[in-house]
Amino acid sequence: MTIQTISAPDNNAPKFDLGKPSQLTQLLTNKKFWIVVAVLSALFLIIVGSVGWLIIIYIILGLLGFIYSTFSAFFKVLTIDSTKNSIPPYFQNTHNYFKHYLVQEHNFNVDYESVGILIDTQARRIALTLDPNTIPQVLVCNFNDVQRWQAYSQGVETQNQYGATLSSMSKYYVSVYIRNPEQPRYDFFTIDSTDADRWVARLDALLN
Repeated sequence: MTIQTISAPDNNAPKFDLGKPSQLTQLLTNKKFWIVVAVLSALFLIIVGSVGWLIIIYIILGLLGFIYSTFSAFFKVLTIDSTKNSIPPYFQNTHNYFKHYLVQEHNFNVDYESVGILIDTQARRIALTLDPNTIPQVLVCNFNDVQRWQAYSQGVETQNQYGATLSSMSKYYVSVYIRNPEQPRYDFFTIDSTDADRWVARLDALLN
């Protein structure tokens, strides 16, 4: 078997992060916020003496929070679409990190690449830069270690914290299956369905 797993050479490898929750979610999960709400509610009841008005105020604040959350998430989706960046930063940065390392330290000549894969046609090597378990390591194998490959798509929905769907889109990948029982499958990103088909044809030409 000519498969090699190379760990990150330092502590500068990108860290996997699901991202921070929204400001509204952070506020609602803050204990101090609810203490302040309880104190203000008590003062309101003492001064006004009306539970009905207190309930109405809570309903209005809840609706305002829902509207703010919806528009905030929708604006974020529009911002992402406008930059045409459908690949999460962690994966892009991890790919670039290991690409630089392989080129500099392992004499890897990049002839073809997409986020998640590097191909050195002269040495007949493939580097798979995105570990499925988000471990900071890259797998390098020879052409004859690859068993098969296929394109697929996955629907992705963007939701706010209330579960409302704001947008939906499809992301396209190519799966590469290798002779490695510990981790037999790796995926890499493609731009769209046409690019995925092009990559399948490219791998057909190189590996068959």
